[in-house]
Amino acid sequence: YNYHKPFISSIWGEYSISFCCFDYVKRPLPETILKSFEQTEGRCSMPAVVFITKKDRRICADPSEQWVQDRMKYLSEI
Repeated sequence: YNYHKPFISSIWGEYSISFCCFDYVKRPLPETILKSFEQTEGRCSMPAVVFITKKDRRICADPSEQWVQDRMKYLSEI
């Protein structure tokens, strides 16, 4: 799959690295390529869900989109 990879920036916290998104993926991601997700922290300017693919790519998605909520639910149940 060749998906647009939205820009992600690393933020160095006191003990860990957090990621912030500055763009969202433009089309739904298939469940079959995803292995997990995380949500960006409050200090990021854009709320986002960061999907992690089976190839360890991070892809930013809009948490208000229905397909994003569906993928989060799917990944939480497997």
